[in-house]
Amino acid sequence: MWSHTEALLEQAIQDEAFPGVAVCVHDGDSEIWSHATGAAALTPAFRSADIDTVWDLASLTKVLGTTAVVLQMVDSGQVQLDHLLSNWLPSAPAGVTVAHCLQHSSGWPAWRPFFEELDCAMDEWGSASVRSEILHSVLSTELEAAPGQRHRYSDLGMLALGGALEAKTGLRIDALFQERV
Repeated sequence: MWSHTEALLEQAIQDEAFPGVAVCVHDGDSEIWSHATGAAALTPAFRSADIDTVWDLASLTKVLGTTAVVLQMVDSGQVQLDHLLSNWLPSAPAGVTVAHCLQHSSGWPAWRPFFEELDCAMDEWGSASVRSEILHSVLSTELEAAPGQRHRYSDLGMLALGGALEAKTGLRIDALFQERV
């Protein structure tokens, strides 16, 4: 029944539409079908995709969630685009503004492999302690360029922006999204 779907996914991998995929279809509490193929990571080293692969989807949640929250807070006058992250996160690099993070010109690197760097169990991801450790790591990461000098997509900039909003409001970014968007 799912062979056509599997063939489409395999063809997409061959066509380099994406490097890897893991799909699981559930009906209530039971699994109907699952399939994984390709690579979960190509750099810094190849990592095969399987049905239990932990995928870094943070780019979607950061951009879609954090951006929407920031825009709502700007619209309501609670945040200005030229506000410094250090207003809420004292250890943030000097000169990085809300606008820099939104424009991906904060100067932070594109990403860091936190899933490799942090020694934690799968069920700890998302916990307050791991979130705090990641934010601390982001804030201690050296900028690759001065704020505003270069445009480069940065997971770290968006993570820092989300952390700044959380520090300002006392709410997690998911709660802010739920409340404001």
